[in-house]
Amino acid sequence: TVFNLDNITQALKKKQAVITATFFSYANEQVETMMKSGRVGNAIAYKDATNKFLSFTNNKELKFESIDYKLLENFTCSMLSAGIKVNTVAIYMRELRAIYNRAIKEGIVEQKYYPFTKYRIKTSKTINRALTIDDFKKIIELEIEPNTTMWHSRNYFLLSFCLIGINFTDLFKLTPDSLQNNRLIFSRSKTKKIYSIYLHPIAQELLSHYFKPQNNPDYLLPVLSKGDTPLQVKRKALQAIKTTNEYLYRIAEKLEIKQNITS
Repeated sequence: TVFNLDNITQALKKKQAVITATFFSYANEQVETMMKSGRVGNAIAYKDATNKFLSFTNNKELKFESIDYKLLENFTCSMLSAGIKVNTVAIYMRELRAIYNRAIKEGIVEQKYYPFTKYRIKTSKTINRALTIDDFKKIIELEIEPNTTMWHSRNYFLLSFCLIGINFTDLFKLTPDSLQNNRLIFSRSKTKKIYSIYLHPIAQELLSHYFKPQNNPDYLLPVLSKGDTPLQVKRKALQAIKTTNEYLYRIAEKLEIKQNITS
């Protein structure tokens, strides 16, 4: 094999990265890279999981090789003891596993240290929380003062329902180009799958109310603005979802609906 200066330099840099990289420094690098590439949702998920893990280990210099089955089990037990639900714990652990897998692929840590071979991520089945037809009728017919936060929250909920359960972030990102021949056509952000949905009269009425080209010609709904960065889009969407869920809870209380209504 013939080596030149570039080969040797790259090999030395890679070796140095393996020697100096800690789990949290590597995770932070991945978060920054995802932010720059617009993968804000993944970046936030990585950051939330690593912050939770760091608060437990209290060790910023934690090496990949030091993460073993016992540490992961203790971390899991600590979260469950703190009242965190099983499926939420599973989300955190999947993100940590994804970071470790990426580090192995990049040669930061050897496969033999992989701790998730023995550790199993546990989940629990969620109870069906489907609303009845009567519940939906109550929500639709409830008299709410127009242009209030509760009114907007009910509208976003109904739009999502009429558009076959469209993800709220995708709902807020809909543009005028999405409307074609009485149908809504869009690509889901997460999977890139294309959807073409017939516009129910309720959806038509709501979109007609919100879409004002003179005010915001770039989006069908007044949540996002032209020029928003990927991070701003994510933050605005998350805040709108949080607010919507708060008011859906109030609507359920007002209508004496026992099911927990969320986005």
